[in-house]
Amino acid sequence: MHWQRRVSLFGWLAVAAAAQAPAPIPAAPGKQDLAVLYVGSADGPRTADFVQFLQQHFTTVGTAVYPRFDARQADPYDVVVLDVEMKPKENSIGIGPQPTLPADYARATVLISGPGVIVSQKFGSKLDWY
Repeated sequence: MHWQRRVSLFGWLAVAAAAQAPAPIPAAPGKQDLAVLYVGSADGPRTADFVQFLQQHFTTVGTAVYPRFDARQADPYDVVVLDVEMKPKENSIGIGPQPTLPADYARATVLISGPGVIVSQKFGSKLDWY
């Protein structure tokens, strides 16, 4: 009986949401005027694909190598994307050494998967990735 009320409630919410769905937002012309730094693997298909994607949408895109990333490298950028290809091995998630960021690191940063989250844990983040 309790599950029937939930199904009924979810059905009602779906109808209400569909009735109040906002109009689609038109695509923004051109690229966003932001400088984005992608911090990932030195080479590899993930890095190449991600950088190509970012270049389609932002005016300035740079790269840095994940284990050697230094906070000063982020200075000319508006946003940092922390990512790296994981190559799991026995008893390891396969990301190797992590960058060390200072306690006063304050750049807008997108954390992707384990590598990004692991770096943020040093700052007391409660994010998890698995």
